[in-house]
Amino acid sequence: MTDAVTTNELSLALAAAADRIRSLHKRSVESVVFIGRELRQVKDLLPHGDFLSWIDKEFRMTPRTAQNYMRTVDLCEKYETVSYLEASAIYALAAPSTPEPTRQEIISRIEGGEKLPAGEVKEIIADAKKEQAKAKVSPDQRKRDQQREARRRREIEKHRAEMDAANERRRQALRVAVALIKSSLSDRLEDLVAALHEAHCYDLARELSAPVNAYAAARDGY
Repeated sequence: MTDAVTTNELSLALAAAADRIRSLHKRSVESVVFIGRELRQVKDLLPHGDFLSWIDKEFRMTPRTAQNYMRTVDLCEKYETVSYLEASAIYALAAPSTPEPTRQEIISRIEGGEKLPAGEVKEIIADAKKEQAKAKVSPDQRKRDQQREARRRREIEKHRAEMDAANERRRQALRVAVALIKSSLSDRLEDLVAALHEAHCYDLARELSAPVNAYAAARDGY
């Protein structure tokens, strides 16, 4: 902020900028660019550190949103053809996390006359970020990730094998129990099965049902 700007002049300039931004706070590219320019001018007017307080006080605007606006202006001023994109696509293109080669590729395609919808622009950028993240993984980290995945799969297989073994032991124990019951209560099996059903012991009742049915049929002469 220069000494030539008085406190009153600064207050008037800030109030005027705030009014203009409020009236144009919509998502058309023209408005976004206009807002970005206003924010950039206000930032240059204010002492260091006061800009964030000002945007919060005037608009409840986050620093990230303000940066999006100003980066959009920078990109549109540098590459005029970018302004034909939708605002959301420009935000994505101007973001510092967008790989520079990808940004230049998209800009070249636009300057070549290609019409790119916002969804495609963002998809290209998202794919590039994924590839960039993969490229940043060191061979040692990749090896550790592979080892971790292999351990996870072994643990899953071990757990599945343990469950299968437990189920098999349960089935064997059930067969032993059935054999003991059949040998001890051959003439009372029907009553036992009914009692088991009443107690919701369905597995054991089902195992005993076959001999009970056979016994009933023999008893009734079928």
